[in-house]
Amino acid sequence: MTWYIASLVSLIEQTEGGQQVFPMFEEYYLFEAHTDAELQAHIAAEADSIQAAGASGLRYCGKEATQRYLGVRQINALPAQPVDGAWLTRSRMIAASREEAERYAQGEGVWLRCVPDLPLQAQP
Repeated sequence: MTWYIASLVSLIEQTEGGQQVFPMFEEYYLFEAHTDAELQAHIAAEADSIQAAGASGLRYCGKEATQRYLGVRQINALPAQPVDGAWLTRSRMIAASREEAERYAQGEGVWLRCVPDLPLQAQP
């Protein structure tokens, strides 16, 4: 039996056009599975739940909206049974400045650029 952490991504989208900004959610789920097929079944069930919950009744900027499941950004297998303080995953991103990064770390809203991989020597 292996434990996995999977990040599922969804999008809030107005049902009628004119939307300028598209809020996204990346939610992390912990799954236990014997096989890849079992893991995929867990992910599919959660994706269906996101789709069903966001199918109606949402509003964004005063307009009707839906929450749409987009996919899995990453899956990481944990090396053993999760324990207190175990590392689970990370997200890679670029901030416009050190100050923006510090504001983000304090829980403030900032604009960040998410990147799939960021070698330390990279210069954006």
